[in-house]
Amino acid sequence: MRFPEPDMSEPSENQFRVLRLFHRIMLVSVVLYAIAAEISAKPSGHLPPQLALALTLAAGTLLMVALGFRMKKVPEAVESIRRNPQDTKALARWRQAHLTTMVLLQSVSLFGFVLQFLGGSFRIALPFYSASFLLLLLLAPRKIDGTLDGPDSHSQDK
Repeated sequence: MRFPEPDMSEPSENQFRVLRLFHRIMLVSVVLYAIAAEISAKPSGHLPPQLALALTLAAGTLLMVALGFRMKKVPEAVESIRRNPQDTKALARWRQAHLTTMVLLQSVSLFGFVLQFLGGSFRIALPFYSASFLLLLLLAPRKIDGTLDGPDSHSQDK
């Protein structure tokens, strides 16, 4: 099965649109996880504190990995793209770095989701949902200076 070739007339603009759509889906999914867990999960009050601590440490580690990955990979790809806007490999690395970061950040909300289903209250899960949502907002994909025009062209991706 062959898929149609993507329109590469403006590869970075097309990639940015797809990435921005994916970003919005990730933001909505965090909210939907919180709502679904609040509706479906019944807090029992029997959540072992060690489990909550373990999931908190795992989420913190995951956040550090996501931020470190983004800080390393995005600037490298952006510099390559600035030197050669038609560099499809650099564009793929830029997209992959953003997608990986978004998936890692969004998965932190799943820790809160799991905590609620294991007996924790919404109050216990809220920091997971909040951290995931806020970091997704702060680390939204930005257009790359020098290759795309627009108000977002001055970005954190420098």
